[in-house]
Amino acid sequence: MECFGPEAMFVLSLDERQRDFLTDTVEEALKLRAEGLDDDEIQGHLAHAIIAIEGWTNTPRIVRRVVLGAYADDEPA
Repeated sequence: MECFGPEAMFVLSLDERQRDFLTDTVEEALKLRAEGLDDDEIQGHLAHAIIAIEGWTNTPRIVRRVVLGAYADDEPA
């Protein structure tokens, strides 16, 4: 039985600096969502951060799931 999902495993694989950057990016995404922006607008605002984070993994689709929320991406990581 797997204890952690792929999103958690991705976060756990990051070093402290990367986790901090990811956390800041997720917080910014949540702030933008609270301001009423949709996924496409949030991705536009955070494009550079998302691209940087995607470079840290062999499964870059997981980044959008973590940053935008799992509901924002119907494809498996």
